[in-house]
Amino acid sequence: MTTYYVATNGNNNGNGSSGSPWASINFAMSHDLRPGDEVVVRAGTYRESVTINHGGSAAGDVTLRSEVEGGALIRPPAGAWNGIYVWDSYVTIDGFDIGGAPGDGIEGNDVHHITVRNNTVHGSGESGIQFNWSEFLKIEGNTTYDNAKSGWFSGISVYENRNISGDTTTEGYRTIIRNNVTYDNVTKGGAHTDGNGIIIDDFHNGQTTGHPNYTYPTLVENNLVYDNGGKGIAVHWSDNVTVRNNTAYHNNQDNANDGTWRGELSNQDSNNTIWVNNIAVADPSVNSNNTAIGFYGSNKGVVWANNLTYNGRAGDASLKLEGGNNPAPTAANGNLLGINPGFANPAAGDFTLTSGSKAVDAGTTKYGLATTDLDGDGRVQGVVDLGAFEWGSGSGSQPQPQPNAAPVANDDTGFSTTSDAALSIATSRLLSNDTDANGDSLSIASVGQATHGTVKLNTNGTVTFTPEAGYKGAATFSYTVSDGKGGSDAALVTLDIKAPPVVTPTNTAPDARDDAGFSTVTGKPVSIKVADLLKNDVDANGDSLTVTGVGSASHGTVKLNTDGTVTFTPEAGYKGAASFTYDVSDGKGGTDRANVAIDVAAAPVANDPTTYSFWDGAAQPKVASFRDYHAVELGMKFVADVPSEMEAMRIYVGSRYNGIESVTLRTADGKVVATQSVDGLTGTGWQEIAFDTPVQLQAGQTYVASYFTSTGRYSYSDYYFTKSTDAGPISVGANAGVFSYADKSTLPTSSYHGNNYWIDVVVDPIEGGTTLKSDAAAGSTAPQFLESANAVIGESGVVKVDQATADGWHSVRFAEALDAPSVVMSAMSGGDEAFTVRVRNVTDKGFQYQIDEWDHQDGRHGVETLGWMAVENGTHQLADGRTIVAGSGQASGTAGRIDFGDHSFKKAPVVFAQVTGDRNDFAVNDRIEKVGAEGFGLRLEQQEARTGAIAGESVAWIAIDRGAAGEGTPLAGTTGTGVTHQPHALDLGAAFAGEEFVFLTDMQTRNGADSATVGVTDLSGELATILIAEESSRDAETHHVAEDVGYLGLQIGQIFGHEANDLLIA
Repeated sequence: MTTYYVATNGNNNGNGSSGSPWASINFAMSHDLRPGDEVVVRAGTYRESVTINHGGSAAGDVTLRSEVEGGALIRPPAGAWNGIYVWDSYVTIDGFDIGGAPGDGIEGNDVHHITVRNNTVHGSGESGIQFNWSEFLKIEGNTTYDNAKSGWFSGISVYENRNISGDTTTEGYRTIIRNNVTYDNVTKGGAHTDGNGIIIDDFHNGQTTGHPNYTYPTLVENNLVYDNGGKGIAVHWSDNVTVRNNTAYHNNQDNANDGTWRGELSNQDSNNTIWVNNIAVADPSVNSNNTAIGFYGSNKGVVWANNLTYNGRAGDASLKLEGGNNPAPTAANGNLLGINPGFANPAAGDFTLTSGSKAVDAGTTKYGLATTDLDGDGRVQGVVDLGAFEWGSGSGSQPQPQPNAAPVANDDTGFSTTSDAALSIATSRLLSNDTDANGDSLSIASVGQATHGTVKLNTNGTVTFTPEAGYKGAATFSYTVSDGKGGSDAALVTLDIKAPPVVTPTNTAPDARDDAGFSTVTGKPVSIKVADLLKNDVDANGDSLTVTGVGSASHGTVKLNTDGTVTFTPEAGYKGAASFTYDVSDGKGGTDRANVAIDVAAAPVANDPTTYSFWDGAAQPKVASFRDYHAVELGMKFVADVPSEMEAMRIYVGSRYNGIESVTLRTADGKVVATQSVDGLTGTGWQEIAFDTPVQLQAGQTYVASYFTSTGRYSYSDYYFTKSTDAGPISVGANAGVFSYADKSTLPTSSYHGNNYWIDVVVDPIEGGTTLKSDAAAGSTAPQFLESANAVIGESGVVKVDQATADGWHSVRFAEALDAPSVVMSAMSGGDEAFTVRVRNVTDKGFQYQIDEWDHQDGRHGVETLGWMAVENGTHQLADGRTIVAGSGQASGTAGRIDFGDHSFKKAPVVFAQVTGDRNDFAVNDRIEKVGAEGFGLRLEQQEARTGAIAGESVAWIAIDRGAAGEGTPLAGTTGTGVTHQPHALDLGAAFAGEEFVFLTDMQTRNGADSATVGVTDLSGELATILIAEESSRDAETHHVAEDVGYLGLQIGQIFGHEANDLLIA
């Protein structure tokens, strides 16, 4: 167990000891911390958003602690979101002051065994303390105030607990929220639905699918909640929660919340909850619906025992009961209804009980009891009292916000420019040495008083100083700092204005840099593009470079060709390292020379028993053990140049690998050729997994060799596969390293930065072999088609539309008439903005369309790019032999089925659907599911905040065969179940580089029931970035489970049958 230190005057080049502390909390937390390690942060202000990726284990937490409680201030900088992110388990966070986060002060997701204690969290746009999809949480001794400014958030919020640890045997409370003070958490903007002091929210997991009701016990105890915008303590859609000895006073202060369920203590649709020994004081003068206890929805097994209610009117029980199974709290169960609690001085923040209070000795120990109260004193002074404070135990005063102190603005120096150049200074840099005793976020309110120039405060967070023309010397300007609460101060900025340098144009010779990574085999020439050699060469003047000559070849000959390539031919029979040089010129007299290294491998010999792999045992990755947080399939895409047998796969294994489950060989279109489970893989470095039976590789066929890991640890080297390599019986192209995120083994199709994930093959070249047939060529008798060769069967295009009015319609006209066309459209821009597209009035001449926003929005929408495709109804054959089928049908809000008619695909095609009517006066979207060879499931969905019953609509659909990627060969496909609300990169293989094209998407699954569409955040000829965009009419949570997304790219213009070339690519 090691203790590390961080200080504002530290240095990240130190060793993190007490005498040599680091300067950054994030730098400390990025180290390989072990169970029991502690990072101690000394007093001062740290302008960073802290991320915790390294947790402990059952043997001990990793602890992040302020050396002086409240002394270490965390203030996220501009552009950051949360104060502290928790991304790993077994973590303790202790004693910090966290302020001004646009997101949550402290947030954890998918974690367990977390302790958050003795922190002060304030000024957050979202919750003060927020945990999602977690368990074994202990939140105690914290103060949260002035949070939840932007809607849907609270002082302390625990949402959708899940059995993330896998522990099903540990008894007792798994989530404990106690001894906290939470106040003044009031929504200022956005949806005014929450702003609660404490909320236990949706442990039923009803707002997402695929997760069971979380029934392990939860405890909320000894908390003081007051003056919050929403409820004091809320238990909603959560079972087995005990709420005892809490004090809730004058919450529900936000009248912008137009709801009528406004209980100080709120139980909604929650079973087996226990409310005992609590005090709830409502303030109906703020809103007549304010009540001490709110009991709503359908509830079973709820206990109300020994609670005190009061609303300023003696004898008024202050209860609101709505829904079913809601027996009212009664005096028979020890409840004191309509009784003044007798606080000492609540207006001054003193919530202790006076000696004559009816709450003294009015409690029960039947449902358990803490040993101390909120003050830390003994809980029982006689018989236990009600509320957070035991009479006679302490002051009971809530922490009061500090009186506002003006900020201190300190003068700045060290800036310089020349008399002919304006200087831009980031406001954050000017503010970096300014302080505020209250920890308020500071901003620059104004600038002025410039000497020897002019100064301007810009809206992009910068200040621009423009010197007087020709001036040299010192210049100044002033700026005023504001804390946003009436406090301000001014500081002076001093600048050094220098004479502009005299520039004498000179030519700088280019810098030719050595090249490596090229390979061939004995006796086989290798062709290298001149452009590839020049990629890493630079010219300081920006001149265009050319290769003027080659020479000095070792172990071979070299030739510069007129077609922009260089050919190196190895010596006969030679294997090993070879090289040549090339000369670079900038065309202005500057030249340089670089060396090119080539690896000449032994050529494969037919029937030679020696096997071949890409890398030898000495090859190593740049990063041997990278931790991802998702299950992932990683692979290498390669071409079998000669008939071969593949005997095994090789994986470079780093430390702490424990989740590799299987290795798989597939064809490029996803057909599984062979798979082998992996059980008990041990050791590090290169590991070989043999197939039970060797697999025959067909010459010219493209394959993907991959492995699936459930823990996400893998090796990689970035910018590795940047060019094609042909080094023997197999070859690879650029971006050969591929991956896919999914919860089970699937075809990896995405690539990133030319990464190599260090998957290798063991092949034995043989004579003979056969070539795999494409999907279009294999299978049963070909279908009957409707058109003659080279007939027009459809058209595609791109439109850009500005939906300036809520019900505006736009038109598309076909180049020539189409017979009974089916039309589909989808977004090519818009990112994570959820919206639908609707089509109507489809004729042989064209159609109308509009962007149809979800109905909780205003219906108007900015400029978006949409793609469309129209295909005549019926079965058609494309130029490469693949089949495309178009048709129409009906869909409603319930699940239905659409068949492909007389045609049956050999395997599930890619399907696109489109609502083509306007019977519903609210937005509806089609959702495809259960795609098979003979048809697919379809239903319509509306926003989650339903606006009415969905009327049946006409729906058009188009289905197309999947294809194999290749030069000039069409390709259509799906992502596999790997697309969530996070951006997902889709490699288009440079199919549309430099040209405009149509790109269509549609979900093929309905794994997530929340209403959603496919969003496109970025699109180029090489890469599409997509995600699942949920609409948020009912809640702000937009996390979405993994879906399979179908995608299609095609050239703009008419679509032909039979003889048209290069029509589709995806």
